[in-house]
Amino acid sequence: MDWVLIELRDTTDASLATGETMIARQAALLLNDGSVVGLDGSFILSFNHSIIHALFTVIWHRNHLGIMSANPLTESGGIYTYDFTTPTGQAYGTDAQKDLGSGIYGMISADANADGDVNTDDKTFWGNQAGEEGYKSEDFDMDGQVSNPDKNEKWLPNEGEGSQVPEGT
Repeated sequence: MDWVLIELRDTTDASLATGETMIARQAALLLNDGSVVGLDGSFILSFNHSIIHALFTVIWHRNHLGIMSANPLTESGGIYTYDFTTPTGQAYGTDAQKDLGSGIYGMISADANADGDVNTDDKTFWGNQAGEEGYKSEDFDMDGQVSNPDKNEKWLPNEGEGSQVPEGT
């Protein structure tokens, strides 16, 4: 389990969903199965904001690239939902998701310094923590250890990737 920061953006199109369109933000828990729940464990995050256009969501994580819904969230019975895991293209941008296997997609890892790019700076951060255990931003596979698989299996194949969340002008 880990935490994520959820943003809601209200606009007419994903390309216009910049930081200026954000109407709400809250921390949530990320379960091992990829589900996002409230800090109280509830599967429904509660936001009290009026929606004028369409609602897009952004997910920020401590060592993964930010991701935004490519399409507006769907509403049923007053509850808005979105599934980033399937099919491909659920995230805004080109190749903004990582194929985790078996048709399941997720966020791109290895952004140790949370600057929105996976590059040599992240590898340097990894090198500074290599061999350590605990809750570290350099633990790209989130197994509790900063080790070679973090670098070789997460950072290396993701080097050059960048967040495609629109941030505005």
